[in-house]
Amino acid sequence: MFTRVRAPHEGLHPSSLNTVVHRACRRAGLEEVGPHRLRHTAATEMLRAGSSLREVGQVLRHRGSEVTSIYAKADRLALAAVVRLSDELCVALVGLMGVVSRGSGLRSGS
Repeated sequence: MFTRVRAPHEGLHPSSLNTVVHRACRRAGLEEVGPHRLRHTAATEMLRAGSSLREVGQVLRHRGSEVTSIYAKADRLALAAVVRLSDELCVALVGLMGVVSRGSGLRSGS
């Protein structure tokens, strides 16, 4: 909920909030987006920076974790990085196992 700076201190009407966000976008030289997209982008970037879903929910002032869980969608680039890392780790472990086996005098299959 957003409140007005001047009295009466009550919630802004959705169209007023839309106008505020559009004006801020224009002043910043950005594509005009609405408040929902702005919140979604902020939440997504917080997660990419390492924030937890709980922290994102607190910033967005969600009442429950179910609402915040929509931001837990899979990030394809992040998943691809995890796959590459696990592939590299597997290759390194196989190489390490070969060195240990040769160094200890063990033969494969014994």
